[in-house]
Amino acid sequence: MGIFRRRALPAHLESAYEAFLRCAEHVDLGQRAMIRCVPSSARAVGLPLAVGAQTLAMSLDEARAEMPRWHHPDVAGIWADCSAALDETSRAVGRAVEIAAATRELEVALTAVQDLLDPLHAFVDAEARFAELRR
Repeated sequence: MGIFRRRALPAHLESAYEAFLRCAEHVDLGQRAMIRCVPSSARAVGLPLAVGAQTLAMSLDEARAEMPRWHHPDVAGIWADCSAALDETSRAVGRAVEIAAATRELEVALTAVQDLLDPLHAFVDAEARFAELRR
C-alpha cells in the first residue's frame, strides 16, 4: 500500500493561501448564519432574519478586510471574482431579507437566501484554484 501524500503548495503562495483560508472562514460563518434563518420545516423556527443579515454583513466586512492579504498574480482572476462576490452579496442582503420576511412560503424564503449566497460560490472556486497550483 502506498502512503497518500498531499501535493505541496509552492512556497510563494503559502501566506496567500493562509490568508485566503481566514477570509473563507468569515464567508462561511456569514453563509451559515443566513441559512439558519430559513426554517427547515413549517414547525421549525429559524434565526431572526435581522440576526442572520447582521452576521452576514459583519462576516463579509471581515472577509473584505482579509482580501488584500491573499491577492497574488497566480490567483488574480479568482481573487477578482471573490471580491466581486463580496460586493454583490453585500448589496443584495437587504432585498433578500425583504423577500424572505414577506413570505410564509419556505421555498420562497429559501430561494431568496440561496440567490443571495450564490455569488459566494466563487470562494469554492478559489479553493479549487489553489488546489490546481499544488505540486
